[in-house]
Amino acid sequence: MLTPSRYFRGWEVDCDGGFYSRNGESHFGCKNKHTGYCYFKQKLLHRCIWAERHGRWPLAGMHIGHLDDTRHNNVVSNLKEMTPSENNKAAARNRVVTMSRDNPCPVIATNMETGEQRPFASQGKAARALHVNQGLVSAICNHVTYCKTAKSKDTGHRWSFAKQ
Repeated sequence: MLTPSRYFRGWEVDCDGGFYSRNGESHFGCKNKHTGYCYFKQKLLHRCIWAERHGRWPLAGMHIGHLDDTRHNNVVSNLKEMTPSENNKAAARNRVVTMSRDNPCPVIATNMETGEQRPFASQGKAARALHVNQGLVSAICNHVTYCKTAKSKDTGHRWSFAKQ
């Protein structure tokens, strides 16, 4: 059932369905491709949905967590106000770890100047051997950064990385 929004003039909200509507047109928010969160009017959509149902914005320092850890499931019954610690613990319970020390992610590093390719057993080993930031190696392999290469701290060569 659509009800007028308390916080966004001219909009209606369906807290059970988790979407906003204006003049009968559905609006599910804009999804950030890097984080997976949906935004509405530059605010996190799940916080907006929660505020509409509870009649207030979350208290200072509090998070609105997704109980099933699905960032685009913004139905009110899936949202809960919690401390940052509680939110992190809930996310950790639902997180699936695909790579670890016991199950590393092998990568191939390519020197952008010479075309040389070097295989590595893990992202960490590639980062240490080539003297580049390990977080950047991971980001490049997972396509979560606009950077396509990492610069070696000792040789200055640029390397690209891909999962094997």
